Amino acid sequence: MAVRKSIATGVSFSELAGEFMNECIAIADWWLVYAQDRENGGFWGEVAHNNVPRRDAPKSIILNTRILWFFSALAARTADPGHREMARRAYSYLRDYFVDRDHRGVYWMLSAEGKVADGRKHTYAQAFAIYALSAYYQFSGDREALDQALTCFDMLEIHARDRRYGGYFEAYSQNWRPLADIRLSAKEDNSPKTMNTTLHVLEALTGLCEALPAGHERCNEVYSALADILAVYCERVVDMASGHLRMFMSENWQDHSHTYSFGHDIESRWLIDKAIKVVSFVHPEAERYHSQVTRLAEVALSEGLLSSGGMADEYDLASRRFSPSAWWVQAEAMVGFTHRWAKGEGEHYFRAALSIWRHVQQSYLDPEHGEWLWHSRQDVAPALSEYKIGPWKAPYHNGRAMLLMHQLLS
Repeated sequence: MAVRKSIATGVSFSELAGEFMNECIAIADWWLVYAQDRENGGFWGEVAHNNVPRRDAPKSIILNTRILWFFSALAARTADPGHREMARRAYSYLRDYFVDRDHRGVYWMLSAEGKVADGRKHTYAQAFAIYALSAYYQFSGDREALDQALTCFDMLEIHARDRRYGGYFEAYSQNWRPLADIRLSAKEDNSPKTMNTTLHVLEALTGLCEALPAGHERCNEVYSALADILAVYCERVVDMASGHLRMFMSENWQDHSHTYSFGHDIESRWLIDKAIKVVSFVHPEAERYHSQVTRLAEVALSEGLLSSGGMADEYDLASRRFSPSAWWVQAEAMVGFTHRWAKGEGEHYFRAALSIWRHVQQSYLDPEHGEWLWHSRQDVAPALSEYKIGPWKAPYHNGRAMLLMHQLLS
């Protein structure tokens, strides 16, 4: 049988798929060794670039749910007992420590010992809980996980959903009361609606729709919510004129953005496409949003691919400067461009994805300590880099990219 190769690159798809799966397993193996907190349970809240844990670091719901998602998705494809055990560990810790038994939903942050350190109910966090719990249910069949995902969904629908202008508000107190400061982090704008939260609600509801058994009593409600947030994202967040996303917005979706985010642009491209595929069986009108997918991919490729072979990160509209590009941007760009190529949109998309992968291998993979560096070593010295594990670094972006690239190329 002839070996299938890319016309433009001459690369064997099977060999390249093997590269991606090997890297996926390498990522998983690293997390098995360095992530688990054997002293207090769960996972270390922070591990430095050289694999040394910060033992007093608080534990983030975003880190825990992203670990849960990755190992659930991986365990569903492999027979490795370590992958299954990591998924169960992440699920058990979320269930036993992060779930608010009194007010429902999940806490934002715990202490290193597992006590509530920040009880805020951020919509972004509830979305990641839905996404991860849905994946765990698909892997394990544990109905309790699906029920908890639906509880988080209910909390968003009851407390956070904006029935007037559409979408979801950003954050609430532990008992779901309004807050003055609703930012995800100190570098964010204090806006009532953001691209980032809206995108991950879209992602979460797509995952929940995929997980719900056919004929489940909540199907109509969840599919309707997904159709609504897809319409909001494509009509309010995607700016068709620029081909970029609006980052920070008012309650009625007036734009207050001061940056472009190429990583989110190309990540949105394939997440929108997946949402359309999932929801259009019930809401066929969703098919009209394919033009947003095409526009985001075209602009990301024409404006965001750098001479280094990597993908640009944020672009400041005032200073007209790019920030140093993070690892996750490379991961999402590989997936976004390869999805476009797989749809028959041209070999130039696959060439871009392959260019980024080679750049990752040369500049982001850490040959000494394992895993991926936060920034390219050409931009930031490894010793000065951000943590390897922390609230905003998990095996979700790069691990997911490796899984999807293997799937697309197999």
